[in-house]
Amino acid sequence: MGIKIEVVSRDVDVRSGTNARGDWTIREQHAYLHKGSEPYPALIKITLEKDQPAYEPGNYQLADSSFFVGKYNDLMCRPRLVPLVAQAAPAKAS
Repeated sequence: MGIKIEVVSRDVDVRSGTNARGDWTIREQHAYLHKGSEPYPALIKITLEKDQPAYEPGNYQLADSSFFVGKYNDLMCRPRLVPLVAQAAPAKAS
């Protein structure tokens, strides 16, 4: 198994303020990152877009659109989640 992200609550933390460039707001939702053989998940924050609704509780994977090339050709990641599709159990032979 690869990476699974588990959202357990629709709660969103909102921080805002003003700086030299103007007003800003950051909206984040907490989730847990399950990595392959790691025995315990890690708490992470997923940044939401301005009008993006909170993710529903459930299991997700990273969308391909999460990855992009940065200003200096480095690989960047801004998590975008898509529901994790459960794999069907293999059929038993009779």
